Amino acid sequence: MRISTLKIITIQLLTILLLPSCKEDYYDPYFVVPSPFTGVPDSFNWSTISSVNLTVKVNDEYNGAYYYVVEVFDQNPVLTSNTTLLAKGVAKGGEAYVSEVNFPQALETIYIRQTAPDGLKTVLEQTINAQNITIDFSGSASLATAKSKRISTRSTTVPTYKGNRTGATSIDLTASSTILTAGKSYVITGGTYSGGITFYGGNTTTLFVEGEWNMPSNQGDFQTGLEIVVLNGGKITFAGSSKTIQGNGNVDLFIMSGGNFNPNKNSININFSNSGGNVSNFGELNLIQMKLNGGKFYNDSKTMTISEFNQTGTIENHGTLTLGSINSNYGLTIDNYSNMVVTGNLTCQGTTIKNQGLLTLGSLNSSSGLSIDNYCNMTVTGDFNCSGAVLNLHGSTILSCINFSSQGTTVNMDAFSLLDVTGTTTFTSWSSTLHGTGSGTDFALARLKKVVCTGSGSVTYNGNLELECSDHTAKSLYYFPYYLNSPARMVSYGSPTVLIPASECTGAGSYPQGTKPVDPVFPIEVPTSSIYTYAIEDFWPAYGDYDMNDLVVENQTTFKVDEKNMVTSMTITARLTAVGASKKLGAAFQLDRVLSGNIKSVSVVSDSPNNRLTGTVFTIGSKGIETGQTQAVIPLFNEAHHFLLNSGSERYDLLNTTTQGQYITPKQVKITIDFVSGNVSQNDIAVKYLNFFVVTDAQTENRKEVHLPGYAPTNKATTSYFGGGPNNIPSNNDLSLNGVYYRGTDNLIWALMIPGSFNYPMETKSIIIAYPKFKEWAVSGGVNNKDWYGSSNADPTYIYTNK
Repeated sequence: MRISTLKIITIQLLTILLLPSCKEDYYDPYFVVPSPFTGVPDSFNWSTISSVNLTVKVNDEYNGAYYYVVEVFDQNPVLTSNTTLLAKGVAKGGEAYVSEVNFPQALETIYIRQTAPDGLKTVLEQTINAQNITIDFSGSASLATAKSKRISTRSTTVPTYKGNRTGATSIDLTASSTILTAGKSYVITGGTYSGGITFYGGNTTTLFVEGEWNMPSNQGDFQTGLEIVVLNGGKITFAGSSKTIQGNGNVDLFIMSGGNFNPNKNSININFSNSGGNVSNFGELNLIQMKLNGGKFYNDSKTMTISEFNQTGTIENHGTLTLGSINSNYGLTIDNYSNMVVTGNLTCQGTTIKNQGLLTLGSLNSSSGLSIDNYCNMTVTGDFNCSGAVLNLHGSTILSCINFSSQGTTVNMDAFSLLDVTGTTTFTSWSSTLHGTGSGTDFALARLKKVVCTGSGSVTYNGNLELECSDHTAKSLYYFPYYLNSPARMVSYGSPTVLIPASECTGAGSYPQGTKPVDPVFPIEVPTSSIYTYAIEDFWPAYGDYDMNDLVVENQTTFKVDEKNMVTSMTITARLTAVGASKKLGAAFQLDRVLSGNIKSVSVVSDSPNNRLTGTVFTIGSKGIETGQTQAVIPLFNEAHHFLLNSGSERYDLLNTTTQGQYITPKQVKITIDFVSGNVSQNDIAVKYLNFFVVTDAQTENRKEVHLPGYAPTNKATTSYFGGGPNNIPSNNDLSLNGVYYRGTDNLIWALMIPGSFNYPMETKSIIIAYPKFKEWAVSGGVNNKDWYGSSNADPTYIYTNK
């Protein structure tokens, strides 16, 4: 019956003054109450979740003999145990895992994990950028590998002296000094010469040493054009305990096989830094320091030790070379073809390193312009720091260090190459890239024990690269320290899937520790850890105080699947936390995509077993579902107050919404539903198809039900309120025409499904003021502030707490 305007206004005023919330349906529901706010687009559906159609193809290495397990997470499961499992199933060759995956709209990235029959796990990252996404693990295994071997390539030109020993003029061994004429050859032979050598520069002049030259302490600088050649059996010794040999211009020193320079190991330095100068050693050379300026130090000696090399130039090693340290400001080139060790620091900029042998460095610090081509084994026993570097790791090789600090560095890794950092890897805000250049099933391995990113986008992993790491700066909603672009993948530290046999060029290599392949045990349990909170305003079809706390229920589902990914059973765990209403409220789920005939049985475990289904709302049949429904309806409780209080007394107080009332411990009901075999898919029970509703009038038939916006009422709901009341009298529910249910004037709603546990408003405090970003989210059509419900976005002044 229509009520007069004066009566309506009077009732509304009394309701506002006397009642703190939605206590009883006293006024005419067909009266149009002003909207709490306006501006919501008619096209907005109020959903807080998104979904993708996901197809996952596994890398079947067992020709369909075994199933692989596929899991989908909201965070990287390698890096954190606090992940939410979004979906799970099985697949094998020719049988992809296909599922609709639901997740909070604020989520932008999902992680897909493949567990092989041998237990090895691999994770791929996927940006949610399409409605249909296909993940292909095929090509992601590396159980076959190329053999590793050292490349024994020499430089194109072996340095040789220009002088001719035949016809060389003998040095007078008794002379105190000798002046050399440009363009001629001389030889010290037959004994010991202790005098000095003077050469004023000019055309190439060669001094051969076949005997001993005991260089005097007052020996002057060597000038351009002079080459000194210590032949087999010859040696250069020194009268003093220390000396620096200066070279002005292009001075060349050759120590040939069997020759010896400084056999007594005095403190001797070579300084050819004024201009070009070269040192070529095929014998024995003992120095404290060598300085070159653009020249080459060529070593093909079995044993070679120098305490320090600095300035610029080229070090080319074909023997066994030990250097104490290297310091080069610009233009250093290191070509190692054999075994080279730098026991101290290599400090440089503008340096090129080509390693085709065994190269060991105490530490490596490059401020700019470092370029490395590693063809075998390069080891830094300490820290490796570089900026703006390019590191190329060729196939079946290793580059290892303790700590690695990188900014603006690109690491290109061929198949079966290994980057091994046993300490901490640090990537700065100047982004670096690790790129696997292999194809198909051929992957490189970056074994990084701990990774710290100091800025957003600090590092990108892409290409055929496996990242082996369990301690890595993780992503958050608004912080993306790294990108893992498929086919790049991640595995736990110590659990690689790439097989790299140990060798001279790969060190200890990489060995997957898989077990004997087995199938999963079916049915597989899918313990989805997603929690969703249903927050209800019970005054439908009129607006109430919009505090969305008349009924607050948290829900979590788990299920089991068979080998065809069909659901065998499902468990709904519902937790009633608040009843901000003084009327009787029942609650249930309708499974919108499951017919009642597909239910075999229902079993229940309840915190309030004796007060769960007392009353008149839900009639339960032998299968444990509501009778008379086309779709399966799973009742939670008939009356919320009875259930929460665990009492049958007629109390309809406001529970857990006001600071004045007693806090009641939430009550839980766990309902397990067994389905008819093969008839229910994972998509059928996705959270978006769980149609939660509340009955607000305690009726069994023709009852008032409040559902989420857009969700259809059950067969037993009254339809008299949809699209207006009798004789098309206007109501707040005037958008519920043509199957668009529970959306009122200005496209407002009465129920929300919120990802996670929800800190709901206290009594009479509208959600609009409790969550200031709620209105912005709605008015934007869901584009902005997708995480409006997060606790950090709440105004604590208006949020209920039990303190």
